[in-house]
Amino acid sequence: MCIRDRYQRRVHGDRLMLRSFFNAQLTTRRLVTQPLAYKSRAKSRRERIKHYESRPDLFQKTPLIKPPDFYRPDLVFPYNVRIRYRYLFKPKKSLLLKPVSDFLNFKNMTGNEILLNLENAQHFRPSELAGALVELGKRPGADAVDWNGHEWIQNVVEIVKKDSAQYRPRVVSALALALHRLRINDEELWKRLDAAATKGVHILKPLGFASVAIAMLEPPSRASPTLRARLQQIAPFAVPKLSPPHFAHVFQLFEDNQLINEELFEDFFLMSVWRRNTFYGPKYYPSLIRTLLQRKFWDDTRWWQEEFLPTIEDLYERVDDEEVGKDLAAALIELHQANPKIIVAPYLEQLAKRTLFVQTRMKTAKANTLWAIVKADLEYYTKKESERISASR
Repeated sequence: MCIRDRYQRRVHGDRLMLRSFFNAQLTTRRLVTQPLAYKSRAKSRRERIKHYESRPDLFQKTPLIKPPDFYRPDLVFPYNVRIRYRYLFKPKKSLLLKPVSDFLNFKNMTGNEILLNLENAQHFRPSELAGALVELGKRPGADAVDWNGHEWIQNVVEIVKKDSAQYRPRVVSALALALHRLRINDEELWKRLDAAATKGVHILKPLGFASVAIAMLEPPSRASPTLRARLQQIAPFAVPKLSPPHFAHVFQLFEDNQLINEELFEDFFLMSVWRRNTFYGPKYYPSLIRTLLQRKFWDDTRWWQEEFLPTIEDLYERVDDEEVGKDLAAALIELHQANPKIIVAPYLEQLAKRTLFVQTRMKTAKANTLWAIVKADLEYYTKKESERISASR
Protein backbone atom coordinates (compact mmCIF):
# COMPACT_ATOMS: atom_id res chain seq x y z
CA MET A 1 0.00 0.00 0.00
CA CYS A 2 1.35 3.37 -0.99
CA ILE A 3 1.72 6.32 1.28
CA ARG A 4 -1.16 8.16 -0.40
CA ASP A 5 -3.64 5.33 0.15
CA ARG A 6 -2.53 4.99 3.76
CA TYR A 7 -3.06 8.73 4.34
CA GLN A 8 -6.57 8.75 2.83
CA ARG A 9 -7.61 5.78 4.95
CA ARG A 10 -6.35 7.55 8.05
CA VAL A 11 -8.22 10.77 7.25
CA HIS A 12 -11.39 8.83 6.48
CA GLY A 13 -11.16 6.99 9.80
CA ASP A 14 -10.71 10.25 11.69
CA ARG A 15 -13.83 11.60 10.02
CA LEU A 16 -15.84 8.55 11.03
CA MET A 17 -14.71 8.94 14.64
CA LEU A 18 -15.65 12.64 14.70
CA ARG A 19 -19.07 11.91 13.22
CA SER A 20 -19.85 9.23 15.80
CA PHE A 21 -18.68 11.55 18.59
CA PHE A 22 -21.00 14.39 17.52
CA ASN A 23 -23.91 12.00 17.10
CA ALA A 24 -23.39 10.74 20.62
CA GLN A 25 -23.37 14.32 21.93
CA LEU A 26 -26.59 15.14 20.08
CA THR A 27 -28.31 12.06 21.48
CA THR A 28 -27.24 12.92 25.04
CA ARG A 29 -28.40 16.52 24.60
CA ARG A 30 -31.80 15.38 23.42
CA LEU A 31 -32.17 13.14 26.47
CA VAL A 32 -31.37 16.06 28.75
CA THR A 33 -33.42 18.81 27.08
CA GLN A 34 -36.29 16.73 25.73
CA PRO A 35 -37.95 14.33 28.23
CA LEU A 36 -39.59 11.16 27.13
CA ALA A 37 -43.07 12.75 27.36
CA TYR A 38 -42.12 15.54 25.02
CA LYS A 39 -44.87 18.00 24.02
CA SER A 40 -44.38 20.52 21.28
CA ARG A 41 -45.24 24.19 21.67
CA ALA A 42 -48.00 23.93 19.10
CA LYS A 43 -49.64 21.05 20.94
CA SER A 44 -49.39 22.92 24.28
CA ARG A 45 -51.00 25.94 22.67
CA ARG A 46 -53.85 23.86 21.24
CA GLU A 47 -54.53 22.28 24.65
CA ARG A 48 -54.47 25.67 26.31
CA ILE A 49 -56.94 27.09 23.80
CA LYS A 50 -59.16 24.06 24.29
CA HIS A 51 -59.13 24.66 28.05
CA TYR A 52 -60.00 28.34 27.57
CA GLU A 53 -62.88 27.49 25.24
CA SER A 54 -64.30 25.03 27.75
CA ARG A 55 -64.59 27.77 30.40
CA PRO A 56 -66.44 30.68 28.75
CA ASP A 57 -67.53 31.90 32.18
CA LEU A 58 -63.91 32.68 33.10
CA PHE A 59 -62.04 33.27 29.81
CA GLN A 60 -63.21 35.51 26.98
CA LYS A 61 -61.84 35.56 23.45
CA THR A 62 -60.77 39.15 22.96
CA PRO A 63 -59.30 40.72 19.78
CA LEU A 64 -56.05 42.59 20.25
CA ILE A 65 -55.54 45.24 17.56
CA LYS A 66 -52.20 46.90 17.13
CA PRO A 67 -52.86 50.42 15.70
CA PRO A 68 -50.43 51.84 13.09
CA ASP A 69 -47.65 54.14 14.16
CA PHE A 70 -48.56 57.40 12.47
CA TYR A 71 -45.13 58.85 13.23
CA ARG A 72 -43.41 56.46 10.85
CA PRO A 73 -42.15 58.32 7.79
CA ASP A 74 -42.49 55.26 5.58
CA LEU A 75 -46.13 54.61 6.47
CA VAL A 76 -48.13 53.80 3.31
CA PHE A 77 -51.90 53.48 2.98
CA PRO A 78 -53.92 51.33 2.65
CA TYR A 79 -52.54 49.77 5.81
CA ASN A 80 -53.29 46.21 6.85
CA VAL A 81 -54.22 46.14 10.52
CA ARG A 82 -53.17 42.92 12.16
CA ILE A 83 -55.74 41.45 14.52
CA ARG A 84 -54.70 38.83 17.03
CA TYR A 85 -56.95 36.98 19.40
CA ARG A 86 -56.18 36.20 23.01
CA TYR A 87 -58.13 34.53 25.78
CA LEU A 88 -58.24 36.93 28.71
CA PHE A 89 -59.30 36.10 32.24
CA LYS A 90 -62.57 38.03 32.58
CA PRO A 91 -65.04 36.27 34.89
CA LYS A 92 -68.64 37.07 34.19
CA LYS A 93 -70.26 39.25 36.81
CA SER A 94 -72.96 37.31 38.60
CA LEU A 95 -75.78 38.91 40.52
CA LEU A 96 -74.97 38.66 44.23
CA LEU A 97 -78.13 37.53 45.96
CA LYS A 98 -78.36 37.93 49.70
CA PRO A 99 -78.97 34.59 51.39
CA VAL A 100 -82.57 34.28 52.43
CA SER A 101 -82.95 33.30 56.07
CA ASP A 102 -86.07 31.24 56.65
CA PHE A 103 -85.56 31.08 60.42
CA LEU A 104 -88.78 31.81 62.28
CA ASN A 105 -88.34 34.56 64.85
CA PHE A 106 -91.20 34.50 67.33
CA LYS A 107 -90.12 37.51 69.41
CA ASN A 108 -92.33 39.93 67.46
CA MET A 109 -95.36 37.62 67.17
CA THR A 110 -98.48 37.63 69.28
CA GLY A 111 -99.63 34.57 71.17
CA ASN A 112 -102.21 33.62 68.51
CA GLU A 113 -99.61 33.93 65.74
CA ILE A 114 -97.26 31.61 67.63
CA LEU A 115 -100.04 29.06 68.10
CA LEU A 116 -100.96 29.18 64.42
CA ASN A 117 -97.35 28.51 63.51
CA LEU A 118 -97.16 25.64 66.00
CA GLU A 119 -99.83 23.85 63.97
CA ASN A 120 -96.95 22.92 61.60
CA ALA A 121 -94.45 22.18 64.36
CA GLN A 122 -93.29 18.98 62.66
CA HIS A 123 -91.44 21.16 60.11
CA PHE A 124 -89.64 23.31 62.74
CA ARG A 125 -85.99 23.20 63.60
CA PRO A 126 -85.29 22.26 67.24
CA SER A 127 -84.19 25.83 68.03
CA GLU A 128 -87.36 27.22 66.41
CA LEU A 129 -89.47 24.87 68.49
CA ALA A 130 -87.76 26.01 71.68
CA GLY A 131 -88.06 29.69 70.70
CA ALA A 132 -91.77 29.34 70.01
CA LEU A 133 -92.50 27.77 73.39
CA VAL A 134 -90.32 30.26 75.27
CA GLU A 135 -92.05 33.25 73.66
CA LEU A 136 -95.50 31.72 74.12
CA GLY A 137 -94.90 31.49 77.87
CA LYS A 138 -94.01 35.22 77.99
CA ARG A 139 -97.24 36.42 76.35
CA PRO A 140 -99.95 38.03 78.54
CA GLY A 141 -102.58 35.55 79.61
CA ALA A 142 -100.42 32.47 79.14
CA ASP A 143 -100.68 31.64 82.87
CA ALA A 144 -104.48 31.43 82.69
CA VAL A 145 -104.55 28.71 80.01
CA ASP A 146 -104.33 24.98 80.67
CA TRP A 147 -101.88 23.96 77.93
CA ASN A 148 -102.08 20.26 78.83
CA GLY A 149 -105.31 19.98 76.87
CA HIS A 150 -104.31 22.15 73.89
CA GLU A 151 -104.13 20.14 70.66
CA TRP A 152 -101.17 21.93 69.07
CA ILE A 153 -99.15 22.03 72.30
CA GLN A 154 -99.71 18.30 72.75
CA ASN A 155 -98.44 17.81 69.21
CA VAL A 156 -95.27 19.68 70.20
CA VAL A 157 -94.96 17.50 73.31
CA GLU A 158 -95.09 14.35 71.18
CA ILE A 159 -92.40 15.73 68.87
CA VAL A 160 -90.15 16.57 71.84
CA LYS A 161 -90.64 13.11 73.33
CA LYS A 162 -89.68 11.48 70.05
CA ASP A 163 -86.61 13.62 69.22
CA SER A 164 -85.32 14.82 72.60
CA ALA A 165 -82.34 12.44 72.52
CA GLN A 166 -81.07 14.17 69.35
CA TYR A 167 -81.33 17.75 70.63
CA ARG A 168 -78.32 19.81 71.62
CA PRO A 169 -77.98 20.60 75.35
CA ARG A 170 -78.78 24.27 74.74
CA VAL A 171 -82.08 23.35 73.06
CA VAL A 172 -82.90 20.87 75.84
CA SER A 173 -82.41 23.55 78.51
CA ALA A 174 -84.62 26.05 76.66
CA LEU A 175 -87.35 23.46 76.06
CA ALA A 176 -87.30 22.34 79.68
CA LEU A 177 -87.73 25.88 80.99
CA ALA A 178 -90.44 26.73 78.42
CA LEU A 179 -92.48 23.58 79.12
CA HIS A 180 -92.10 24.20 82.86
CA ARG A 181 -93.51 27.72 82.47
CA LEU A 182 -96.43 26.31 80.46
CA ARG A 183 -97.06 23.82 83.32
CA ILE A 184 -96.92 20.68 81.17
CA ASN A 185 -97.42 17.58 83.36
CA ASP A 186 -96.47 14.72 81.04
CA GLU A 187 -94.34 12.31 83.09
CA GLU A 188 -92.85 10.54 80.06
CA LEU A 189 -91.84 13.92 78.60
CA TRP A 190 -89.99 14.91 81.75
CA LYS A 191 -88.23 11.56 81.92
CA ARG A 192 -86.95 12.06 78.37
CA LEU A 193 -85.83 15.62 79.13
CA ASP A 194 -84.20 14.44 82.36
CA ALA A 195 -82.12 11.88 80.43
CA ALA A 196 -81.16 14.44 77.76
CA ALA A 197 -80.24 17.07 80.35
CA THR A 198 -78.14 14.60 82.35
CA LYS A 199 -76.18 13.75 79.23
CA GLY A 200 -75.30 17.35 78.27
CA VAL A 201 -75.64 19.58 81.33
CA HIS A 202 -71.85 19.70 81.82
CA ILE A 203 -71.30 21.70 78.60
CA LEU A 204 -74.05 24.27 79.22
CA LYS A 205 -73.36 27.92 79.88
CA PRO A 206 -74.56 29.45 83.18
CA LEU A 207 -77.87 30.48 81.61
CA GLY A 208 -78.54 26.91 80.44
CA PHE A 209 -77.51 25.55 83.83
CA ALA A 210 -80.00 27.87 85.54
CA SER A 211 -82.76 26.87 83.09
CA VAL A 212 -82.24 23.16 83.77
CA ALA A 213 -82.04 23.72 87.53
CA ILE A 214 -85.24 25.80 87.63
CA ALA A 215 -87.22 23.45 85.38
CA MET A 216 -86.12 20.19 87.02
CA LEU A 217 -85.76 21.20 90.70
CA GLU A 218 -88.79 23.43 91.27
CA PRO A 219 -91.13 20.42 91.37
CA PRO A 220 -89.30 18.32 94.02
CA SER A 221 -89.93 14.91 92.43
CA ARG A 222 -89.13 15.74 88.81
CA ALA A 223 -85.33 15.44 88.71
CA SER A 224 -83.71 12.02 88.95
CA PRO A 225 -80.95 11.36 91.51
CA THR A 226 -78.41 11.23 88.67
CA LEU A 227 -79.34 14.70 87.43
CA ARG A 228 -79.32 16.08 90.98
CA ALA A 229 -75.79 14.77 91.49
CA ARG A 230 -74.68 16.25 88.14
CA LEU A 231 -76.12 19.66 89.04
CA GLN A 232 -74.38 19.55 92.40
CA GLN A 233 -71.04 18.74 90.73
CA ILE A 234 -71.33 21.50 88.11
CA ALA A 235 -72.66 24.20 90.47
CA PRO A 236 -69.18 25.49 91.51
CA PHE A 237 -68.42 26.42 87.90
CA ALA A 238 -71.79 28.03 87.05
CA VAL A 239 -73.00 29.66 90.28
CA PRO A 240 -70.47 32.57 90.41
CA LYS A 241 -71.44 33.60 86.85
CA LEU A 242 -75.22 33.60 87.25
CA SER A 243 -77.28 36.76 86.79
CA PRO A 244 -79.09 38.21 89.87
CA PRO A 245 -82.53 36.65 89.23
CA HIS A 246 -81.06 33.27 88.32
CA PHE A 247 -78.67 33.25 91.28
CA ALA A 248 -81.43 34.04 93.78
CA HIS A 249 -83.74 31.40 92.28
CA VAL A 250 -81.07 28.67 91.99
CA PHE A 251 -79.84 29.40 95.53
CA GLN A 252 -83.34 28.94 96.89
CA LEU A 253 -83.98 25.76 94.86
CA PHE A 254 -80.69 24.17 95.91
CA GLU A 255 -81.52 24.88 99.54
CA ASP A 256 -85.06 23.52 99.19
CA ASN A 257 -83.76 20.31 97.59
CA GLN A 258 -80.90 19.95 100.13
CA LEU A 259 -78.20 19.99 97.45
CA ILE A 260 -75.90 22.46 99.24
CA ASN A 261 -73.15 20.90 101.28
CA GLU A 262 -70.88 22.90 103.56
CA GLU A 263 -68.14 23.37 100.97
CA LEU A 264 -70.52 24.45 98.21
CA PHE A 265 -72.23 26.90 100.55
CA GLU A 266 -69.16 28.59 102.03
CA ASP A 267 -66.90 28.66 98.96
CA PHE A 268 -69.43 29.53 96.25
CA PHE A 269 -72.91 30.61 97.33
CA LEU A 270 -71.90 32.59 100.42
CA MET A 271 -68.78 33.92 98.71
CA SER A 272 -70.86 35.16 95.77
CA VAL A 273 -73.31 36.88 98.13
CA TRP A 274 -70.45 38.52 100.00
CA ARG A 275 -68.29 39.64 97.04
CA ARG A 276 -71.10 40.58 94.63
CA ASN A 277 -73.75 41.76 97.08
CA THR A 278 -74.65 45.09 95.48
CA PHE A 279 -74.69 43.37 92.08
CA TYR A 280 -77.93 41.59 93.00
CA GLY A 281 -79.76 44.83 93.75
CA PRO A 282 -82.62 45.61 96.16
CA LYS A 283 -85.08 43.43 94.25
CA TYR A 284 -83.25 40.17 95.05
CA TYR A 285 -81.81 41.07 98.46
CA PRO A 286 -84.93 39.82 100.30
CA SER A 287 -84.70 36.42 98.59
CA LEU A 288 -81.01 36.09 99.54
CA ILE A 289 -81.72 37.03 103.16
CA ARG A 290 -84.59 34.55 103.47
CA THR A 291 -82.55 31.72 101.89
CA LEU A 292 -79.70 32.38 104.34
CA LEU A 293 -82.17 32.34 107.20
CA GLN A 294 -83.65 29.10 105.88
CA ARG A 295 -80.16 27.63 106.12
CA LYS A 296 -80.00 28.94 109.71
CA PHE A 297 -77.10 31.19 108.93
CA TRP A 298 -77.93 33.90 111.47
CA ASP A 299 -75.38 33.19 114.21
CA ASP A 300 -72.51 35.05 112.54
CA THR A 301 -73.48 38.48 113.86
CA ARG A 302 -70.19 40.06 112.84
CA TRP A 303 -70.62 39.01 109.19
CA TRP A 304 -74.14 40.40 109.01
CA GLN A 305 -73.32 43.61 110.84
CA GLU A 306 -69.99 44.43 109.15
CA GLU A 307 -70.08 42.75 105.74
CA PHE A 308 -73.66 42.41 104.54
CA LEU A 309 -75.90 45.10 106.02
CA PRO A 310 -73.62 48.12 105.28
CA THR A 311 -74.01 47.42 101.56
CA ILE A 312 -77.72 48.23 101.82
CA GLU A 313 -76.72 51.91 102.06
CA ASP A 314 -75.58 51.68 98.44
CA LEU A 315 -78.99 50.35 97.40
CA TYR A 316 -81.25 53.12 98.68
CA GLU A 317 -81.08 55.11 95.46
CA ARG A 318 -81.90 52.00 93.45
CA VAL A 319 -85.20 51.40 95.21
CA ASP A 320 -87.67 52.77 92.66
CA ASP A 321 -90.69 50.62 93.52
CA GLU A 322 -92.79 50.77 96.65
CA GLU A 323 -93.24 46.98 96.84
CA VAL A 324 -89.49 46.37 96.59
CA GLY A 325 -88.83 48.69 99.53
CA LYS A 326 -91.51 47.04 101.65
CA ASP A 327 -90.23 43.54 100.81
CA LEU A 328 -86.67 44.46 101.76
CA ALA A 329 -87.85 45.99 105.04
CA ALA A 330 -89.85 42.84 105.86
CA ALA A 331 -86.77 40.65 105.18
CA LEU A 332 -84.66 42.81 107.54
CA ILE A 333 -87.30 42.46 110.25
CA GLU A 334 -87.23 38.65 109.83
CA LEU A 335 -83.44 38.77 110.18
CA HIS A 336 -83.68 40.75 113.41
CA GLN A 337 -86.28 38.34 114.77
CA ALA A 338 -83.97 35.38 114.06
CA ASN A 339 -81.02 37.08 115.78
CA PRO A 340 -81.88 40.10 117.97
CA LYS A 341 -78.18 41.02 118.17
CA ILE A 342 -78.28 42.16 114.55
CA ILE A 343 -79.23 45.86 114.51
CA VAL A 344 -81.42 46.77 111.55
CA ALA A 345 -83.24 49.89 112.87
CA PRO A 346 -81.06 52.49 110.97
CA TYR A 347 -81.60 50.65 107.68
CA LEU A 348 -85.35 50.43 108.26
CA GLU A 349 -85.50 54.20 108.82
CA GLN A 350 -83.66 54.90 105.58
CA LEU A 351 -85.88 52.46 103.70
CA ALA A 352 -89.00 54.14 105.13
CA LYS A 353 -87.78 57.54 103.88
CA ARG A 354 -86.99 56.13 100.45
CA THR A 355 -90.36 54.37 100.22
CA LEU A 356 -92.14 57.61 101.12
CA PHE A 357 -90.17 59.42 98.42
CA VAL A 358 -91.15 56.77 95.88
CA GLN A 359 -94.82 57.04 96.86
CA THR A 360 -94.94 60.83 96.49
CA ARG A 361 -92.28 62.70 94.54
CA MET A 362 -91.04 59.91 92.27
CA LYS A 363 -94.57 58.90 91.34
CA THR A 364 -95.35 62.51 90.47
CA ALA A 365 -92.15 62.83 88.46
CA LYS A 366 -92.93 59.67 86.49
CA ALA A 367 -96.45 60.91 85.79
CA ASN A 368 -95.07 64.18 84.36
CA THR A 369 -92.66 62.61 81.90
CA LEU A 370 -93.31 63.15 78.19
CA TRP A 371 -94.00 59.49 77.59
CA ALA A 372 -96.57 59.34 80.42
CA ILE A 373 -98.33 62.47 79.10
CA VAL A 374 -98.48 61.15 75.52
CA LYS A 375 -99.68 57.75 76.72
CA ALA A 376 -102.44 59.35 78.84
CA ASP A 377 -103.55 61.48 75.88
CA LEU A 378 -103.68 58.44 73.60
CA GLU A 379 -105.80 56.55 76.10
CA TYR A 380 -108.13 59.53 76.55
CA TYR A 381 -108.73 60.10 72.83
CA THR A 382 -109.07 56.36 72.16
CA LYS A 383 -111.79 56.18 74.78
CA LYS A 384 -113.56 59.24 73.32
CA GLU A 385 -113.42 57.80 69.81
CA SER A 386 -114.83 54.44 70.91
CA GLU A 387 -117.69 56.27 72.70
CA ARG A 388 -118.44 58.30 69.58
CA ILE A 389 -118.51 55.21 67.37
CA SER A 390 -120.78 53.32 69.79
CA ALA A 391 -123.14 56.35 69.99
CA SER A 392 -123.35 56.66 66.19
CA ARG A 393 -124.45 53.05 65.89
